[in-house]
Amino acid sequence: MDHSWKSKIALSLLIISVITQLPTVRGQSAAHLTVSFTGQNVTAGFNSTVTVAILNNWIGYSSIYNAIYDVDIAVSLPSPLTMYGDNHWHFDSILFGQTVTLTFNVYAPLTTTPTVPNSYAGSISATYKQLGNTAYTTESHSLTIAVSGWINLQLYGTLALPATATPGGTRQFLETS
Repeated sequence: MDHSWKSKIALSLLIISVITQLPTVRGQSAAHLTVSFTGQNVTAGFNSTVTVAILNNWIGYSSIYNAIYDVDIAVSLPSPLTMYGDNHWHFDSILFGQTVTLTFNVYAPLTTTPTVPNSYAGSISATYKQLGNTAYTTESHSLTIAVSGWINLQLYGTLALPATATPGGTRQFLETS
């Protein structure tokens, strides 16, 4: 009796069994966007302008793969901060090396809890497609807003003692009421 076909089937099943049990390695993909901020130091009781610059630094397999498409960017800020206007921006595409700029107003109330100065952690998330991919990629970047108080110093008068000073000397200023 010929057992060669049984041996081939057994060997094939063994190979399939080993291949299907190989571990799959999955890791977090590197960020493709570089995010920088200006104006994230806000004063309680005032509207402050925050500007976010987002640079596409994704290097794909060839130059046509470097752009990202159908880009949705969302900004999220925690309470008690208030962001005026829409917190979503959409771009049809962002080319490699291109920077898009988002500008929005943030208000921190005077009665924040805990009291000022304080900092609040928000986030910026970007969802986009890359050429050749059918699934969306999502990146999240942190945004810290520092809130400080405002001192309204009123000066009602000054008095310089002594009335004259020698060159290189010092004067002492006293407040008068």
